[in-house]
Amino acid sequence: MPAQLSRSDRPWRFRLGIGGRLVALHLVVLLTLTLLLGGIEVAFLQRSVRDDLGARALSISRLVAGIPLVMQAAELGDRTPS
Repeated sequence: MPAQLSRSDRPWRFRLGIGGRLVALHLVVLLTLTLLLGGIEVAFLQRSVRDDLGARALSISRLVAGIPLVMQAAELGDRTPS
């Protein structure tokens, strides 16, 4: 029966001291905050782009509605493009 290895004899396992634990905790906190703030920024940018595209679409539709040929076709009820 093989002898059991003590913790100090296990090369693949290591224990972090207090300094290593603090560094690991700081890395976890920084990673979490980075992901959270990145997600918030992406959501903000998506909303901003969507609002901007909506405003552009409305502006273009008003511009097209002011074209005399389009106004004439709308008065006649003509749905086919000229």
